[in-house]
Amino acid sequence: MGNSSYSIQQGCDILVATSGRFLDVVSKKQMNLSFIEFLVLDEADKMLDLGFLEELDSVLEAIPKERQNLMFSATYPPKMQMIASKITQNAVEVRLEEEKSIVEKISQRVIEVSRENRGPLLRHLLKENKWRLVLVFMANKRATDNIAEKFRKHGIKAASFNADLEQDVRNETLAAFKEAKVNVLFATDIAARGLDIDNIDSVINYDLPRSPSDYIHRIGRTARAGKSGSAISFIDHETQAHFELIEKRSEIKLIRRV
Repeated sequence: MGNSSYSIQQGCDILVATSGRFLDVVSKKQMNLSFIEFLVLDEADKMLDLGFLEELDSVLEAIPKERQNLMFSATYPPKMQMIASKITQNAVEVRLEEEKSIVEKISQRVIEVSRENRGPLLRHLLKENKWRLVLVFMANKRATDNIAEKFRKHGIKAASFNADLEQDVRNETLAAFKEAKVNVLFATDIAARGLDIDNIDSVINYDLPRSPSDYIHRIGRTARAGKSGSAISFIDHETQAHFELIEKRSEIKLIRRV
């Protein structure tokens, strides 16, 4: 939605917005919502983490009661049924290919390494495997910026990708990554969902994801469009138990390498 209030006032066919920004524009009475025919909730399961339900009630009050509702979600926790019941009374459930079968196409490895040696290990893996495009997941935004800078100093074409970047910078960064002008993209979980790049050779969990479902989403960025790919997770003594939980929930068991 960004700085597009003028465009909204001129009229548009599709409006894409976060719930908070949408309600902000609604409060300023900057758009006519009476002709809305469809309500689409994307990544609905992630919205639950952001305390979305209260905002959803306000969104529903602002739009016409007669409409078609579409809700997309990669996982289906119990609270999802609560959201579904809010937006429709006669929901039809459509399930696409199970993620597990997609994940089975990915070569998964786990390497035990101390925190301070993760950077040198990653540089070694990059050199050894001659990967063209590598997506590296980090725990926080500042870490992506810091490590991308360090890798550039080592002569590696690296960039960071996180929520603090302006949208046009994000678009430019992704375009550079797709064209291999950037070979290593250090990202937060903002890149775990919806990032559709066909030729990512490997996904590296530099920091482990918080949940098993996030693990599945992360590694699913490789081996797309029928291609092969690899996923490598770095663990140490402190993260061993958490990775075992990820393995259990994901129904995998990987050999530890040092």
